[in-house]
Amino acid sequence: MIHLKPLNALERSKFVKIDIRKKSGVFIFFVLTAVFVMCSAALADDIAEAGRKVAFQWGKAVVYVELVVRIDYGDGRPEESKPSGTGVIVDPYGLTLVPMSGTGIDFDGAKVVSAKIRLYDGTEMPSAVVLRDADLDMVFLRPLKKPAKPMAFVDMKTGVKVSQLQDVVVLFRQEKIANCALSAVIEQIRAVVDKPRLFYVPSLSAGSSEYGAPVFSLEGRPVGVVLYRYAASSSSYSDSDSSSIKAIIPAADVLKAAVQAPKDVPKAPSKQPTKTNKPAAKPKTSKH
Repeated sequence: MIHLKPLNALERSKFVKIDIRKKSGVFIFFVLTAVFVMCSAALADDIAEAGRKVAFQWGKAVVYVELVVRIDYGDGRPEESKPSGTGVIVDPYGLTLVPMSGTGIDFDGAKVVSAKIRLYDGTEMPSAVVLRDADLDMVFLRPLKKPAKPMAFVDMKTGVKVSQLQDVVVLFRQEKIANCALSAVIEQIRAVVDKPRLFYVPSLSAGSSEYGAPVFSLEGRPVGVVLYRYAASSSSYSDSDSSSIKAIIPAADVLKAAVQAPKDVPKAPSKQPTKTNKPAAKPKTSKH
């Protein structure tokens, strides 16, 4: 039979100290965990609030564009498509950038039959293509009628560079089924590619909805626009994962392309009225 020896006062105090230390350690762990969770929640709230401020600041410059594109394949049976999506106004006169890829404009023989820029308040502005840059995947539209007053636009001159894992705000328009509502997403910069030409690879959690969307820092400075970046040897209509990537084209590159756009929409050649021969006048007869 085993007899347990009762602990003396000194031994009991040691066990009490150990127990207190264990309880203290557990308490400190839970306190630190709670503080970490609270700090993380506060940080997330701060980022969300910054995103809302960016959306409020720039939302009116983010538009919804509808195109009608006719493609002539040379067989005498042209086809029409009606691509639509997000665009961004880049000057006070309504110059609007939209992606070239995915619209059908990048095919040989493609012609934009009509274009409309839908503003934040639902106003539709008939427009025309004034510039294409296949290398940068850009198409620029201008309203057919000059705006009566300066429009809200994203000033790419104020663009800023960003770093890897930096949070950015992406603004885009939903489809018409959602009334073209303004959407905002917080994304991260996954990679910074600096050669041969700078661009950023974002996380793009919203997928194709962000195509053509402007990107901003949390402070509200423009970073660039989500477009496709192509390998030098590939064509813009290639879907190969190795030859194209969705990327944020920097604001500086957008600005360089935008300043080349004509200030006015080219006028369509006026149709000359066809001349018709007047019927010969009947000879006058004199009365005798």
